[in-house]
Amino acid sequence: MSIYEKFDKHITKRSNLLLLILVCIFIFFIPFLPVNWHRATGAIIFSIIFFVSIFTLNTWRKPMFNIAVLALATEWIAYAIDIPELNFLSSLINIVFFQIIVIKLIIKIAKSKKTDAGIIFESINGYLMMGLMFTTE
Repeated sequence: MSIYEKFDKHITKRSNLLLLILVCIFIFFIPFLPVNWHRATGAIIFSIIFFVSIFTLNTWRKPMFNIAVLALATEWIAYAIDIPELNFLSSLINIVFFQIIVIKLIIKIAKSKKTDAGIIFESINGYLMMGLMFTTE
């Protein structure tokens, strides 16, 4: 069983709630930590957000998983080695990734016939992730 299949089996059912919790931690909790913890803690939570956001989608999960791996690799390499070009590439991949996620969430919400807790979580996640898209450095 691949890593993707293991995540898909366990995360999909609770992905919207988990994503909401992670995004709220990233936006509202990390700023209250000591300043020297911001970068490392933010990078870890941001990395988890990448993978959890994939499992909120109904379609495109496998291609988005591959994009997330690429985005995380560039993100962490850029974190370790401070090269301006790599930081720019990392930011560009992050922006494209979050744009795709937000657009897919909006389409999923628009196609929904009924409103339930999942749709409400997806709406909040889409809005907050749109903000995350603009926080990439």
